[in-house]
Amino acid sequence: MYHNLAMKDDGTIWGWGKNSFGAVGNGTTTNQSTPVSVTGLSNVIDFEAGLDFSLAVQDDGTVWEWGKNGYISGETAKSTPVQVTELENVIQLAAGHGHTHALKSDGTVWGWGRNNEGVLGNGTTTDETDPVQISGL
Repeated sequence: MYHNLAMKDDGTIWGWGKNSFGAVGNGTTTNQSTPVSVTGLSNVIDFEAGLDFSLAVQDDGTVWEWGKNGYISGETAKSTPVQVTELENVIQLAAGHGHTHALKSDGTVWGWGRNNEGVLGNGTTTDETDPVQISGL
């Protein structure tokens, strides 16, 4: 990863580092050498930094992504958070090279993004632009 994220006690997310695709989340694509606030997010309970993209879950269970993931529900790079509207009641995230997994409060796991070598765990190697439920978990 080429950027970093941190969460303050007040539930805000701060980012710094490589920002050429907006992964820092401050509305620019300028690299940041000191922490800056991620635009528009508060009450965050979990966050992840992927490769050139970032994610957060707010305490209402909504998921937000920004940066260059190409799989942000079909969106291209964004320099501010975009809601993943297909998911709700999320409590935890995990991000990788170009994919994401989300754990919902009902115990189900959902994944989306690049699916090289079947990394999503949904029985295929097809990339997924929208979250798909991972069976057996």
